[in-house]
Amino acid sequence: MIGFICGFVGAGGGMLLLILTSVLGYELKTAVFANRAAPETLNRVTGVILVILGGVIIIFSFLG
Repeated sequence: MIGFICGFVGAGGGMLLLILTSVLGYELKTAVFANRAAPETLNRVTGVILVILGGVIIIFSFLG
């Protein structure tokens, strides 16, 4: 149901992850179906990816 709503309104996977972890209370490990990875590793990787994406968005907002 969450996937349908996110797809219907054009929200991406980040919105789905936010809903699963923040609203529904799933652990990050469960939300991304990464059963073999440690939660600390997932948190770090997710944080690094979000920082990189934020930097790219800032750069493109100044260029465009």
